[in-house]
Amino acid sequence: MNAVQIKTAGEVELIQEALPVAADNEIRVQPLSAGICGTDVHILQGDFIGSYPVIPGHEFCGRIEATGPSVQNLRPGDMVAIDPNIRCGVCSRCREGRINLCERYEAIGVTRPGAFADRVCVPAAQAHRFHGDPQDGAFAEPLACVLYGLHRLEIQPDTRVAIWGGGSIGLLHLQVCSRLLGCRVTLIESDPVCLVKARKLHPEKAVLNDSHADKTLRELCPQGFEIGIDATGNIAAVKQLFSHLRRGGQALLFGVYPQNKELSISPFQIFLNDWKIVGSVTYRYEFSRAVALLESGSIRGAALVDHRIGLPELPDFLHRLAAGERLGKVQVVCSDFFKKKIK
Repeated sequence: MNAVQIKTAGEVELIQEALPVAADNEIRVQPLSAGICGTDVHILQGDFIGSYPVIPGHEFCGRIEATGPSVQNLRPGDMVAIDPNIRCGVCSRCREGRINLCERYEAIGVTRPGAFADRVCVPAAQAHRFHGDPQDGAFAEPLACVLYGLHRLEIQPDTRVAIWGGGSIGLLHLQVCSRLLGCRVTLIESDPVCLVKARKLHPEKAVLNDSHADKTLRELCPQGFEIGIDATGNIAAVKQLFSHLRRGGQALLFGVYPQNKELSISPFQIFLNDWKIVGSVTYRYEFSRAVALLESGSIRGAALVDHRIGLPELPDFLHRLAAGERLGKVQVVCSDFFKKKIK
């Protein structure tokens, strides 16, 4: 079968692998849609936890092709969204319920083979039946992350929220904040093309992050926003966020930041403004809710996709993203499935 493998930092290529065989408690899945995440790019850059060599791809939805002998509740042909984060359930963090901090953390596409392949074997316990477009189903993992991050904040209807970043993560935050939580959302983005897409999701305001942005944001919310969310992973955006956060405000640093970068912020300002600052890593028990929201259409996933590519194109796209090219949301799709769907 075809697979894309990151051999080590900076090296990725299309390879041939033997077809995997599902173990006793596993299923073999044909990925139908698999999204490129910033984490995949960080793995290629050597700037994230993981192991080499690895077949990446952790945001995906697919069709079950085979099941191991002990699998009872799933059948070949079932469409499933896969929860890639495997928690041990017995370490101290898991026993506390803080499973996102599992001390024996494994992840499909990070520490074990992922979905950028013709087939992948995963524990059956990680599969959630999905009734809908697999392009939507591939957003279950990032949406679960967003739901967990926002759960860490105190949010009321009509809260003034500013979101930095109009990529797919920022637009998921926008949809949850506005549609589910009733917030008044301002989205800030430096790319005019991304801003056009963001406006289609109807934020209260969409602001181009140019030389006039700070003035515009002060005019929109003179006292500052109650909540600021960074979905860029860019230190400059985080600094700008704090300059527009009101006293008593909350900041969610959601982006995946380069490990060698540091943020300079005055502890006195944190004290004086009574700011609440939180991070967010993966999720705890939000995956099932994410699946339900995408199935129902309450949150839109497929509409956020900018490029649909095949496996042979993936190494080039990963290198382009690692070089800083802004390509929007990219999904690797199984062409046979979508040809049948079109017919």
